[in-house]
Amino acid sequence: MAPTDSSCGSCCVLPQEDDLTQRLHDSYFDNTNSSETACEISWRSDPDSSFSDWIIEVECEETNEIIAIYHVHKVFLASGINRSDYFLRLFAHQVKEVSENKSKITLLPSAAETFPEFLDHIYTGKCDIRPDNALSLKFLAKYFSVKSLFTTVQDFINGDMNSNFLTYFSDAYLYQDEAILQLSEEKSAKNFRKLDAETLCAMPPVLFQMITSSNHLKCNSFELSKRVVEYCRRNPKNINDEFLLSVADANIMPNIEPSVALHLLSLCYKNKCPDDFTESVENACVETACEDWDSFFRDVSPDDEFSSIIPDNVMIKLLKVGMRNAISENAKLKKTINNFHTMTQWGKSQIETRSNAGGVFPNTGTAKIKGIQYKKLDRCSLEFQRFNQRYPIFYYKESSTSR
Repeated sequence: MAPTDSSCGSCCVLPQEDDLTQRLHDSYFDNTNSSETACEISWRSDPDSSFSDWIIEVECEETNEIIAIYHVHKVFLASGINRSDYFLRLFAHQVKEVSENKSKITLLPSAAETFPEFLDHIYTGKCDIRPDNALSLKFLAKYFSVKSLFTTVQDFINGDMNSNFLTYFSDAYLYQDEAILQLSEEKSAKNFRKLDAETLCAMPPVLFQMITSSNHLKCNSFELSKRVVEYCRRNPKNINDEFLLSVADANIMPNIEPSVALHLLSLCYKNKCPDDFTESVENACVETACEDWDSFFRDVSPDDEFSSIIPDNVMIKLLKVGMRNAISENAKLKKTINNFHTMTQWGKSQIETRSNAGGVFPNTGTAKIKGIQYKKLDRCSLEFQRFNQRYPIFYYKESSTSR
């Protein structure tokens, strides 16, 4: 027998719950109703006046605390073109949640924060989709089986990927969205050199590793070594042997920028990387010291941290290599200057001879020719003096050897 209201003068039959929800549904979706009437029914409305018949408690996965409670309507959750098939199936079974008219859902913080937009779509078919909430909305749409929202969000991401691929990259990893993760990783790797240092160094280590090991990475070895060392400098607590083995592998970093080589080698020793890996980095440093000893040792100081971390025998080895190449370059420089000096002296004598004889130089004057020769000689001599002042030990060694 249907329940009755005893306060009425006559016995009146109260509507069943299904009748009430159907009337609410018809009131909302009836095209003859005004927009003002339709908008009165919302999950934001007063629970009593809007006849809310279901409660959703959202629990934060990280804290296990209830952070939000939503008073909603089953008719919107489980019917219409924006319905949730999750709730449709739930309401069709006699489970504990149905008997209590309440469900508790545990979500990541970003998904919990996006839940109001999720409900907006179910109620109105519209919601605020942005790069920072798109992946969490897509996750909610998939989890609660809201097909219309899933399609809408996917279309938004596809159109926005080129502009915000890094945002999608981090969020796709968080929600394990493999399709978006693969696409955004490719975009991030191809644009690696264009990323500013602040953005790059704020990235979680696992994502940095994924980019540097990607087959789509567009970055030469020297630039990569600089970016790897900069990341390590800014994130010392996140660096370990596993990270270094991934980002400094010889297959992706065969060459090392001279100015960061010693720092990278010190990181290998500091984090106790495998001997074979450390040796490969050491060999790359030796090669770098040979090719550009000046940049390699330019900012080296006994007070540097890596000077105390790298074993003495390794530092001595690197110093010997650098010194040997510096001496060789010094000798070549001296020879070049001496040759130029000899030719200049000859040129000056020719200038004087022709000038005294009244000779004419085509398209220019005698004084200008003299000035050019003198300036070149003075400039080369000055560079040579600066070299010997900066690296006197190399000049001394070379001179002693020659004697």
